[in-house]
Amino acid sequence: MKKTWASKKRLHKGWNMVLGKVSRLIVSASFLALLSSCNSLGIGGDSKSAAPTQPNGTAQIMPLAPANPSSNNPSIGTATTAQGTVAPVVQGACPQIFMRDQDAIFRTYAKGKKDDPQQIVFQASFGDYTRQCTLNDTNLTMTVVAQLRLITGPAGAPGSVTLPIRISVVDGDNVLYSEVTKFPTEIPQGATSAQVIFRKDGIKMPVGSGSLVRVNIGFDTQPAKSKKSS
Repeated sequence: MKKTWASKKRLHKGWNMVLGKVSRLIVSASFLALLSSCNSLGIGGDSKSAAPTQPNGTAQIMPLAPANPSSNNPSIGTATTAQGTVAPVVQGACPQIFMRDQDAIFRTYAKGKKDDPQQIVFQASFGDYTRQCTLNDTNLTMTVVAQLRLITGPAGAPGSVTLPIRISVVDGDNVLYSEVTKFPTEIPQGATSAQVIFRKDGIKMPVGSGSLVRVNIGFDTQPAKSKKSS
């Protein structure tokens, strides 16, 4: 049975309060389980000491992180290189993750209704995020794991969505890495929200990069550039 407009209106009460904000202080049960599974393996440090909180959210240095449930990639917990050797997991040298407020939320609207809160199809936002670094002779390699929350808007419905997530690494004015990942996920039928885990492997930066290195994560909300006609 379709939900009445009144019930849907109750579900989306507070949309206007949500606009322009992101709740990165609430840790979902799924993300707590993720962090718990990381710590339970007992690799990468004393489990009694809390990982340090990083700027702009609740990012943490974690020694391990499980693979994306929707991915066929193995867990990064082994920290094993292609040659079969174990790479050292580093903490102190692992750059911090930053997120700009304007990159923390992604929305789609009904056609021609951009910026109308009542015409939002769905909204995605970041929750907590974490990272792991391994080191070899030439590169510091990072894996980033982030919690994402999806919710249908007043004009939306359950279904598949694709989220454009950009991760960039900058050292002062130099861009060391920048890539947009088109992350496919969905809001299940019969649900109005979902929480998923995003994982990005193989973020490389040269060993000896300066102390100003920072890693930026967020939704790529820039409009696609149109090709110039010849």
